[in-house]
Amino acid sequence: MQSNRSNKRLNISYRDITDIKKDRRYLIPVFFILSLFITHGWLSAVGLTLFVFLLFRFIVELEYRFPIDTVIVLIASLQWIVGPILAYSGYNTHYKYHMYVDEDTYMHLAVPGCLLFWLGLTLFKNKQEQAIIRSSIRSLKDFPVKYAYVLIGIGIVASFVEDRVPMSLYFFFFLLEVFKYVGFLFVLFSDQAKRKWWILGGVYAITALSALRMAMFHDLILWTLFLGIYLAYYLKISMKTKVLLLVGGFFMIFIIQLVKMQFRSEVWSGSVKGNEISAYRELVSEQMSKGDIFRYSVVETFVFRINQGWIISRIMDYVPSQVPYADGETVIVAIRDALVPRLLNPDKKKAGGQENYTRFTGFELQGTSMGISILGEGYANYGVTGALLFMFAVGAFFSLVLSQTINYARKYPSLILWLPLMFLQVVKAETEFYVVFNYLIKSLIMVALFIWYARKRLNWTI
Repeated sequence: MQSNRSNKRLNISYRDITDIKKDRRYLIPVFFILSLFITHGWLSAVGLTLFVFLLFRFIVELEYRFPIDTVIVLIASLQWIVGPILAYSGYNTHYKYHMYVDEDTYMHLAVPGCLLFWLGLTLFKNKQEQAIIRSSIRSLKDFPVKYAYVLIGIGIVASFVEDRVPMSLYFFFFLLEVFKYVGFLFVLFSDQAKRKWWILGGVYAITALSALRMAMFHDLILWTLFLGIYLAYYLKISMKTKVLLLVGGFFMIFIIQLVKMQFRSEVWSGSVKGNEISAYRELVSEQMSKGDIFRYSVVETFVFRINQGWIISRIMDYVPSQVPYADGETVIVAIRDALVPRLLNPDKKKAGGQENYTRFTGFELQGTSMGISILGEGYANYGVTGALLFMFAVGAFFSLVLSQTINYARKYPSLILWLPLMFLQVVKAETEFYVVFNYLIKSLIMVALFIWYARKRLNWTI
């Protein structure tokens, strides 16, 4: 009975998707024309239209796939295009976090860069993806739920000991910490699991408490997104519900940004140790009591947070006028260091972004880290034309990895559930190429080794 109801919902969804695709031929040109009136140039209008198209595509794709590739370029277009458009529209008064080149100059890099990045991400798209996903999910329905609890347990334990291990083991334990989310996804799609929503609540509560304890909310936002993608597929929620959830998610991010810096200052100073929940609640209540939370100063701060374009524009202003193009140096180093273990390469670069940020912007970082993004790094190495080709190549590489991973799910169905772990750093638009490439290669190796060990030594059918 449940199966028939699910199939009925699925058929309705596919019919709706077909209708939406037909309407898209008219909606996109209309939105582009409207964008011309609210932006300052045709390239900005193209960029804004691209973002809306990708958002629209993401909502539709939630019906029948796990759109990791769409998420990658959607977040990139938000931070590289939408954020800068808002900055150029007036939210650009910060003494440091402002746009350093004019809008037309910046958009000639950002908009084609995003477009080519997206085209690269679609280059090797697996044509059998939907069938493979359905087959994999069916195979995992009989997965013994006790093994999923083991994965969740590994993740929870790793999250408590991660800060206490030697730096040489930190990345390994960081990946182990992510196991709790993969474990929940096993629970979600297992027919043997009971109290799924209690388990989700527990996993999510641990993530939220960790975010409050460290005053770092990036992982909370990303895992809300990733878990939401899989929940949307599982529940087959309606278009209206998806839109409402996206609006709610945007509001959640806005509220986080509303008090984040003040809360972080209090937590890091030690003044609220052990009482983070109350302190955060009080800060939010204080801001809400002021009335207009969408006042100019608050919105401007929010724009600062989503606008990665200021760093890219700073690089465009600084390179090559102050320092020469790197001519591929940082890209070669990233590939070499990711493929050669630190044991064989003791001078291997450390992740964090400080070195490239200082080199290509001229700004020093103190007590924090900022990435220059793959778009900024592409320009710093190759200039505008080379950066566009670089973006297409990087997108094509991500597409190839994603397509082949999905293809291997024919034999190893659980790979579908490991995708968020593998692409966790890839979806971050502010992250430089070294971090992205290094993380992707290492996570692929770790997942492959774990699945091999689980199948050969533990007799898990995953």
